[in-house]
Amino acid sequence: MSQSKLSYHLKILMDANLLVRETKGTWSYYEINEGEMDRVLSDELCCVFKPGFNKC
Repeated sequence: MSQSKLSYHLKILMDANLLVRETKGTWSYYEINEGEMDRVLSDELCCVFKPGFNKC
């Protein structure tokens, strides 16, 4: 995947509040926004993606 496509898709995920970005100098580090993912995923999908999820 080209850098421009990757940046485009990261921006979409950031705008949806599904990723959190931390910038250190010229580097950006991304991580999943766990709270938002728990909110938007159904209980069944949380069990698939997060086996230790407390509603399984």
